[in-house]
Amino acid sequence: MRFDQYVDENKTSDDFMPLIHDLFETRWHETERKIEIERVRDHKVPLSLVKPNYNHEELIDILIKHLADNHYENALINGLVTGDDLGVANTYGFKGRNVVTNLLKSPEFRLIHTIIGTETFLDLLINHTARMDNVYLWGELNECNYKSQCRSSQLNIRNILYSEIWSLQRLDPLPESASLINDVFRTKNTCYPKLEFLLESMRTYHMNHQPDYPYILDSICPEPKNIKTNFDLAVEKPCVIKFVTIVLEKIMPKELFGSPHNKSVLFKKIAEVLSSHKKDSIYVCNVAKNFRITDINWLVPGRKMSKHEFMKAQNTWLQFIWWFFNSMLFKLVASFFHVTDISQSFELLYYRHDTWRRISKEFKDKYYGLFLQRKPQNLNSYFTYAKNDDFIGSLKLLPKAHDFRFITMPFRGSGKSVFEYMDRYKNEVRIANLVLSHKRKKNCINSVSDLPCELLKYKNQISGSVYAIKFDIRQAYDTLPRKLILPLISELLKEIPETFQFHIERYFVLSAPTAAGKRKRRKLSVLKGYENTTVSDKVLTHANSPSVLKKSEIMKIVEQQLEHAALLSSSDTFHRKRGVFQGFPLSGIFCEIVYDKLTEYLLSLGRGNVKIIRLADDFLILTTKMDILAKYQKLIEKRIPEFDVLVNKQKSVVSEDTVDFLGTTINLKTLSVTKNLVSYDLTPVRVLSFKALYSTLVIHLKQALASDFFSADINDEKTLKQNLHILLQSLSLRFKKSKKSVARNDRMEASKFNQFLLQIEKLILTKVGTSYLTYIRSLLKTF
Repeated sequence: MRFDQYVDENKTSDDFMPLIHDLFETRWHETERKIEIERVRDHKVPLSLVKPNYNHEELIDILIKHLADNHYENALINGLVTGDDLGVANTYGFKGRNVVTNLLKSPEFRLIHTIIGTETFLDLLINHTARMDNVYLWGELNECNYKSQCRSSQLNIRNILYSEIWSLQRLDPLPESASLINDVFRTKNTCYPKLEFLLESMRTYHMNHQPDYPYILDSICPEPKNIKTNFDLAVEKPCVIKFVTIVLEKIMPKELFGSPHNKSVLFKKIAEVLSSHKKDSIYVCNVAKNFRITDINWLVPGRKMSKHEFMKAQNTWLQFIWWFFNSMLFKLVASFFHVTDISQSFELLYYRHDTWRRISKEFKDKYYGLFLQRKPQNLNSYFTYAKNDDFIGSLKLLPKAHDFRFITMPFRGSGKSVFEYMDRYKNEVRIANLVLSHKRKKNCINSVSDLPCELLKYKNQISGSVYAIKFDIRQAYDTLPRKLILPLISELLKEIPETFQFHIERYFVLSAPTAAGKRKRRKLSVLKGYENTTVSDKVLTHANSPSVLKKSEIMKIVEQQLEHAALLSSSDTFHRKRGVFQGFPLSGIFCEIVYDKLTEYLLSLGRGNVKIIRLADDFLILTTKMDILAKYQKLIEKRIPEFDVLVNKQKSVVSEDTVDFLGTTINLKTLSVTKNLVSYDLTPVRVLSFKALYSTLVIHLKQALASDFFSADINDEKTLKQNLHILLQSLSLRFKKSKKSVARNDRMEASKFNQFLLQIEKLILTKVGTSYLTYIRSLLKTF
């Protein structure tokens, strides 16, 4: 075969089709197989694949990764799985031999690559479809993988959160200037003229009824009365759902969902979505179920459909439902309500915008005066990152019963500047955090799960009665003494020479199995010299070259993050007068370092006769001497000297019997601890089948059993039984809260339920021992 006829003569991949056919005829001429190649797309070939000048085999591997990362529906990645499933370091891989990959790496295709060049070769694989005897070799598939989309596509409940009055203009659910049909399918090539007409009609009805919305809102969702807390000012969810239903009834054409049955299903789905919690995973395929798509004239032809037509209609319905909820419904709700989660909870509250603006303004006016100072000379913007004078963030207020939690969310760049933020965070801020975390004088527990072990240690050291005082720091982040932060960090690093270099290694690791039995592949940064205390997972490989920072560079990063952290609000820049911004990446470690020192100071006052247990800004002091307890009581009545912090007097408790601490109850007579029921996740499980419900509850059980609260070596028999009783009570409550909604889509079988109870019994006995069998079975009878 002569190839010189193709060289320097043609410019595009379309012109090289004869070459491809010639090569295939050469290889398969005896089998009479034919290859059909057709251009189906005009995606731009990514420069990131062209510029690095990969060799041929590397290019094929990199292209497969690119297609997988960007969720292309390309036949080339059929059968691809993640490296986690294979237990290897590679991001993706095939479980067996892949014929198409081997074909593309063959000498024939290496020759094609050499002749036509990398960019044209990639265009051939990305924008063309190749079939041989009706078998796809590469290229975009005609049918989208419906099941795959069902598993992965979710409604983003965050689209509904934290809207403000000033942002309402961009929250119009049916904007006049937008092409709604293009928004639904995210493409200009659509073949649904009936749907386009219905959407335009809905927009017209929406425009006509806009003057009625305020009256409907006042009628259905009046501002609540009998107010005792900030939570009481929120509109009840049934009222929000009723308001949304009435508005949709007014603007939605009957033909959009096709039948009364479908409309009834829609309003039930809306109620379920708006009743969800912030952490709930709401899969589009679950929301799209139970509708009769054959009732929808714009979606299906007026005849019996083939299997291919039905699958296409299912996928189209999935896209429409995603748009209807994720865009139209969420924007409609956010236009009338400020939706927010509660501080330290995932429950969502719905406030009328006028109500939220009033109560939040009162808090912000007071807060700004106490803790912030305006810096008019500093130039900052949400359109740039590197050119900003400060590290800026935006405000998020979370309601508490009688106050608000002031959180500042760091600006992570926009457009290409996102990469500037990521680079600085990965190579500077994260490393500084890692170094300070290892060098700090740790005086706290890691989690609530450490409580039983810590109490047992103290119990073995003392004799006699135990007295306790519990308190937390008032506005911990806001009142953190800034003047102490840099001196304390300098003290931590004083033994280290200025030119000393910190080496940070990065590894790909395979984590230990979770409660769900999954092992996750993740990247881990480790400070050199601390590998043995950090890397507990299976190390697969080094991720990339290590990062190196000097001590002077660490100090410079700390100073920048402390002095140049700022809030940007309405184009005004605000720095801190006191404290640090909660939400910024180093604020947490700043608090830990200061409270480590505070714990050290408090220990010195007890002269070896006290035990201090601290988690974040929550303190529990245990002592056997009443006079020492009195000394601490007197100390926390005023500002703690040297630290200039105040204690929350309303939450401070002195006791010699029991004390509630971090969601647990500690018995001071026996120094035993039990978890409180409310400390468990009691939210309903939103799934479609009882099988999924049982699986979720088993994960709940496994996660709980992993803690020291259920260790027979640490807890006495009475305490262990109490903890088991409360744990099973939490499981039972979640099951009962979830049962009704699951029963709408699935039938509960007694045999499967009994298997679920047997699995619970087996898991608990494995943890605590068979001596508790009779007690566990007595508890399961009331499940």
